Amino acid sequence: MIWPSYAQGNRVSGPGTSHPRSTDGAGLVATRVNRRRVRGVFWIMTRTRWVLLITAVAVPVVVGALWWIATEDDRRLDGHIRQALEGYEQAFAREGTEATPTPLRRNGYAPLLGVPSVEKVTVHEDDRTLTAEFIGARTTGPCGADYTARAVESAHAALIVVEEHPHERGGSWDCPDVGYRRQVTVRLGRPLDDRAVLEAMRGMPVPVKRP
Repeated sequence: MIWPSYAQGNRVSGPGTSHPRSTDGAGLVATRVNRRRVRGVFWIMTRTRWVLLITAVAVPVVVGALWWIATEDDRRLDGHIRQALEGYEQAFAREGTEATPTPLRRNGYAPLLGVPSVEKVTVHEDDRTLTAEFIGARTTGPCGADYTARAVESAHAALIVVEEHPHERGGSWDCPDVGYRRQVTVRLGRPLDDRAVLEAMRGMPVPVKRP
């Protein structure tokens, strides 16, 4: 039997006739591979985006937490000073220049402030420079310390904060070698006039020697 032939370009089928291999299967496989690649790239990009987003959120949170921990003592000290000045202002409103505020509780502020309290103050000629005297560590040696001071002022008082800078870690609170009379100078933002001077430990007025 003779099989009919077709025009050139048409497929001839029949027994013993070879057919060109279809490319549909290979194209489907290639399409699936490409899709997998696209999904893989998309997954990587999405994951990278989430990592960057989480990092952008986490880093400020961690930094903020570390800052909050590191500045805890400063916040406690500021709150203690504010309470002392507010207590004196309230007493002044009731009693005038003879005001005696209610002493603040120490609440562990001794190590924070560095010294127990200022004992007395000498006012210089300019009425703005004060020399505060207190009991602290010696000036030299492992248990020695240096001291600085700052004044926090209100309408009717100036509170002196003395801070200790130990020569070695630990400071005078960990050393038996204490009990030395020390001095530190602080300058006010405006003349003292008739305002009271407060020590920072309990917020109480101290004797003031004027020129």
